[in-house]
Amino acid sequence: MYDLMLDLETLGTKPGAVVLSVGAVQFNRLSGKIIDKFYAEINPVSSQECGLHLDADTIQWWMSQSEEARKIFTSTERMVLPSVVRSFEFWYRQLSEPVKYIWAQGQDFDAPIWARAIIAGGRTPPWEYNQLRDTRTAYLMAYELTGFNHRNIKREGVHHNALDDCYHQIKCLTAAHNNAQKNLGFLTPAEAEEDPFG
Repeated sequence: MYDLMLDLETLGTKPGAVVLSVGAVQFNRLSGKIIDKFYAEINPVSSQECGLHLDADTIQWWMSQSEEARKIFTSTERMVLPSVVRSFEFWYRQLSEPVKYIWAQGQDFDAPIWARAIIAGGRTPPWEYNQLRDTRTAYLMAYELTGFNHRNIKREGVHHNALDDCYHQIKCLTAAHNNAQKNLGFLTPAEAEEDPFG
């Protein structure tokens, strides 16, 4: 049951957009245990040089975000896109536990945008198409089946920081599962660790 949560901060909303940062966290979907993490900030100029584009509306949106979130624009830790893509692939392939599913907040944003950026950086996405999963669908099913509302989960960290967003989405997904387990009789987290079908 070792999955991966993916989150991006970008300068656009469609595949081909400049990616400012990428966060990825491997975790146990049923217990919420964190296994490993990856975070990198990307120089937007290098992304444009690789053929990715900016969106004026998204840039305007960033101007209304918190000062803490906007620190990414002045960070001295930014790397060029090809280097981040190679680092991500190396991190992903050396994980001690294989990744079963790739989760993200929405099926048409993080994964397809990052896949396009990986290709622009000269590599191939390291996952298969059928590994992709959407947290919002899981939240909706939990709400409709049991009344669980992920918006009641306390938020920690910086909004629109890719790594902090991953951690929060993992908390929400795990809570949604645990609520379903309690009300519908799914596996407990302890049992899931031994689940031969995980």
